[in-house]
Amino acid sequence: MIDRYNLFTMRPSGFTLIEVLTASVILAIAVTTICSLSARSLSQTRRSLDLEQAWQMMDRQFTLIEQMGIKDFIERGVSEGEIEASIDEKTGQ
Repeated sequence: MIDRYNLFTMRPSGFTLIEVLTASVILAIAVTTICSLSARSLSQTRRSLDLEQAWQMMDRQFTLIEQMGIKDFIERGVSEGEIEASIDEKTGQ
């Protein structure tokens, strides 16, 4: 029975139930926080990609206006077109 006790302090070695529960709660909070941050990061990345695609579309239209001239652009009446496939369409997600 002496092997369960620390020989220097004569106290039982190991962790108490309170210590284990406290560590489990802290670990659960940390994991939840990391998962939340990860989901938010993915959402922001998707939004950033959408904004980049919108910027590229706008840049193409301004380049076209610059090449054609605003009068010809308006007379031509181009109001629709196609854009490149988004990442979701490329990956099938």
